[in-house]
Amino acid sequence: MERVQKAVTSESQPNSLHSEHLAEGVKPIIACFTESVEEVRDRYLHSKDTTTYVDYEVARDTRVVEGVTRLKDFSAIGCISDVSDTNKYSDRFSNCVGLVVVGRLKESQQNESFMLHVQPDYFSRTTDMLEAEMAARLKQIKADCEEGTFDAALFAGTIVEVAGDGSAHASLEYYISAIQQLGEEVQESLAFEPVVINAKDFHIGTTAAYFDTTERRLYIGQPSIRPEQNQRQFLPSQARDFTPKYERHPFLDIKLPNMGPWED
Repeated sequence: MERVQKAVTSESQPNSLHSEHLAEGVKPIIACFTESVEEVRDRYLHSKDTTTYVDYEVARDTRVVEGVTRLKDFSAIGCISDVSDTNKYSDRFSNCVGLVVVGRLKESQQNESFMLHVQPDYFSRTTDMLEAEMAARLKQIKADCEEGTFDAALFAGTIVEVAGDGSAHASLEYYISAIQQLGEEVQESLAFEPVVINAKDFHIGTTAAYFDTTERRLYIGQPSIRPEQNQRQFLPSQARDFTPKYERHPFLDIKLPNMGPWED
């Protein structure tokens, strides 16, 4: 999927929608969408030996999972992988937001990456633990890898909210706050904003994500209400301009974004 600029970005920084932050010949993260969560999970099942499972359930209990750190402050939860050359997989994204960061190692010329899976309302409470874990990984990947080879993408998440149950699903403000703050963390360390890769339509059900670290390819399984719609991309700093307002969906007891006239 080609990155297309949707809005004006600051002239003082590279436009990551056009991959201006990457050196010549370095591939950007490419997103591949499918409606089938099972298809994405199958990629993980067929490569378990070389894939780190960023298991969201780790944050709910005291299990120790190799290569994954538990994030939990009060009731807000999430998890983050170590920086490594393994592929990364996570599932059960509902209102949660994902982030993947990748770079090319100086010595071996192989890629290494890490993945984050976090609830957006985490940012409304305390972010000390998340900021520390993020900073450590961004510092490591910056030290390990060549300049001009870093890339990052935000994905999943939804502003769909079950009527009267804002505690269970992300609200509009939580969603915007999460991608903005994660964008700022990446920008402060790597000097560019990650691209927000999301479906043009918002979804119901859960999302699965598999990142092929070697190929820099992000596979997203996302059941969509309107699967015919194209993907859309923007920067975290543009989130408020690109995040639509709610409207009531006539068939489901959820609130959906008002995206304007639907294309045939």
